[in-house]
Amino acid sequence: MRISSPSLLASVLLLGGAFTGVVSQQFDNCPAVPRLGEKCNVCTPGSEPANKWTTDCRLRVRMQCTYIDNGQTKSCFPPGNSVNNNEPEPTWKYTQEECDRGGAALEFPATIVYQMCNANDQTFTPIAEKNFIKFAHNRRLESESIIENAVWDSTINAQACRTQTYTTTLKPCTNKWRGMALEMDGNLAKDFPDYCRCFLREYLLAEISDNPDTPAPVNPPLTRPPTGTKP
Repeated sequence: MRISSPSLLASVLLLGGAFTGVVSQQFDNCPAVPRLGEKCNVCTPGSEPANKWTTDCRLRVRMQCTYIDNGQTKSCFPPGNSVNNNEPEPTWKYTQEECDRGGAALEFPATIVYQMCNANDQTFTPIAEKNFIKFAHNRRLESESIIENAVWDSTINAQACRTQTYTTTLKPCTNKWRGMALEMDGNLAKDFPDYCRCFLREYLLAEISDNPDTPAPVNPPLTRPPTGTKP
């Protein structure tokens, strides 16, 4: 759902999510060393048909997800620099017994920063039905998981970024998967071809294993009485 009114925003708050403002900032490339919880993708021409893709398109999309665990800020993602990973390593590993007794201690407040940057020399106008940010406490990332507000789809200046922050609570014992995605999709202020697109999708995985089997008690071996004695 797109957040376009205070009542809709209140609905998001009731569902466990909240937003902070949208800001613009100078464009920069993906850092050589990612920040804590950061996934970043820079897109250039090549992945769309030649009659649609502009020849000088350059965009950057970035997501940064962190959560608080016992006072420590941690990355939502496992170690590594891979992006658009559909089969990530688990962020959390618990047994079912640990989940059963963990309660609220295994629920983590999280902050997700979504950012799209226009590194071109022309303004970028998003195509509203294709330009989105998503978050879901599952793997599907359907249209109901769209969370951006109305400002997200407004024109972005050349060499500028737009950022939106979303807060939620991660409950790994409740849901195995949660997903997030950012698609920057629109047109540059130039002659055709003017289409430009960049995409980033990440998943968080919780691995909940069965409780370890309790070993069966071992009975002492039977012994025979010494020869010549009565039993």
